[in-house]
Amino acid sequence: MKRTWIHCALAISFLSLNIETIADDPSGPGIDRSAIAKGMVPSFANDRVLVKFIPGTAASEIGKANRQTNGRTLNVIENIGVHVISVPAGTVTEKINLYSANPNVVFAEPDFNRVLVIPGEGDPAATGTTYFAEQWGLDNQGQPLTDPSTGATLFGSSDADIDAPEGWDISKGDSNVVIAVLDTGLDIDAGCPGYNPALPNLDFVGKCVEAKSFVEDYSDTTHDVAAHGSHVAGIAAANTDNDIGIAGVGWNSSIANLKVCFEYYIDVCPPDGCCFIVGVCPVSASATAMIHAADQGYQVINMSYASDEIDENGDPAGLGGMNATEAAAVAYAWSKGVVLVAAAGNDSANTKTYPAAYDEVIAVGATERNDDRASFSNFGNWVSVMAPGDTIISTIPNEICVFYSEILGIPFFPGSDVCLDWYSGTSMASPHVAGAASVVWGYLFGDTSPVGCVDANGTPCNEVVRSHLENGADTTGTNNQNMLAWSKNGRLNLAGALN
Repeated sequence: MKRTWIHCALAISFLSLNIETIADDPSGPGIDRSAIAKGMVPSFANDRVLVKFIPGTAASEIGKANRQTNGRTLNVIENIGVHVISVPAGTVTEKINLYSANPNVVFAEPDFNRVLVIPGEGDPAATGTTYFAEQWGLDNQGQPLTDPSTGATLFGSSDADIDAPEGWDISKGDSNVVIAVLDTGLDIDAGCPGYNPALPNLDFVGKCVEAKSFVEDYSDTTHDVAAHGSHVAGIAAANTDNDIGIAGVGWNSSIANLKVCFEYYIDVCPPDGCCFIVGVCPVSASATAMIHAADQGYQVINMSYASDEIDENGDPAGLGGMNATEAAAVAYAWSKGVVLVAAAGNDSANTKTYPAAYDEVIAVGATERNDDRASFSNFGNWVSVMAPGDTIISTIPNEICVFYSEILGIPFFPGSDVCLDWYSGTSMASPHVAGAASVVWGYLFGDTSPVGCVDANGTPCNEVVRSHLENGADTTGTNNQNMLAWSKNGRLNLAGALN
């Protein structure tokens, strides 16, 4: 794949998610972004802890516990009763021990960071045409495909896809079905309430119903500075059949932009100013956003982030385990009828990764254009389904193509073009499933709110939708691959899920 050295001045311009991409130092060996991120991103916030008190604990007892630890409640995550508590910087471990010893405390834990590594690749494609033929994951006929790292022509295998056109012939979903995208934000001019449409992203106009940040302490915008959230949202539900850009799996579905990951700049080689961006997703933010989405009545939640953790010394700690606060939020959203979907992770390992591995969540691994498991994808019986995730073209913020237009002299007109790029990762596989879930929901239940929704047999609607996605999956790949060797149910098939 193409290798690019990134300078701070261009940090938001060279963005893609090819997991194995290495940014090359012209004067020395390549730099592994994932390893750097794991070594430089804090494992958890150094000045806050998450504490759940026994329900019914008197406010005076909570205040007493806070005084004993010199803590201050910043807010309470509603419906799961977890307090986000500010403590003196550098004392997190000490304060957790103190809270844990309190008989009124159920659990105390750090506010862990989930990390999105966003390596760099080539120049994004300024478009002015449709790129549906490049979306092999939706409709693969063995057509010529672009290798974004070299510009060469590639070919896939016919029917190594999710049968999207066949599915859309059955149903295109419902605009009142909302996919809550918990990620790094959405292109600022995507039509969300409160946005200034100076650079209108035509693939999101009319799609966004809400823009809300849960990381305001770290980022002052709901805009997608890191470009990850826009790519994910495009796969799930970009405007389809509008003669521009790409097609979203959720043809008629809507999007809620819930920003739970903030942009974190990693300076690789000061003072030269070489750096790149990762997305850091505090558990307190993602848990609060899950509960918000459930309370808003959104039918689907997509979480394209994984639990790569770093210990308190900044050293890689491997794949992370479950987290009590996050587990409680997942259970709450599921109990409210929401379909939860998450990326299985990019460590090429049969090891559970969270939030995907919670029982209530559809964990999604990644396939490539020939229906094989993508080399980076996690796998195993804990993975619910596979979906296309290697070299996936989708939307990125228009301002990136505006930048390249000025630098490279390539015409780009935001009023008629959309900015696209190819990314790879289970982050890209997950929104294929989230988009499919939204279409299945719309087909079976219309615009019904998830709260209290049941089918004619009394089965909760989210269980029904999940069963359709899993039971409708292809267990055999187009080249006779055994999809059950990598996942519990096989590779996503939209038409199969609708049938």
